[in-house]
Amino acid sequence: MLQTIKKGQTNDLVKAAQYMIDFAVRGNADGNFSAGFEDAVKKWQSEHKLDTDGIIGPKTWAALAAAMPICSTSKHKTSTYTSALQQLLGGVDVD
Repeated sequence: MLQTIKKGQTNDLVKAAQYMIDFAVRGNADGNFSAGFEDAVKKWQSEHKLDTDGIIGPKTWAALAAAMPICSTSKHKTSTYTSALQQLLGGVDVD
């Protein structure tokens, strides 16, 4: 399972999460878990009937993974979900 992330952190997991909840436009996540991103996480959690604590922990990661479509080289090749997957893989350009 991925590590818990919360406001104040800056890293690649934050970038991936920004793509997964459509906070960032494809290829433009900044990886900063800002107050604005925390608000977006709370909104996403509320919409998916999760505790709205603004923290992405095991339950939120699981819900994010379940909500993502299956990526393919044709159907979702230009989606934010593909950007999230590229970010999580590491060593791959997010394009």
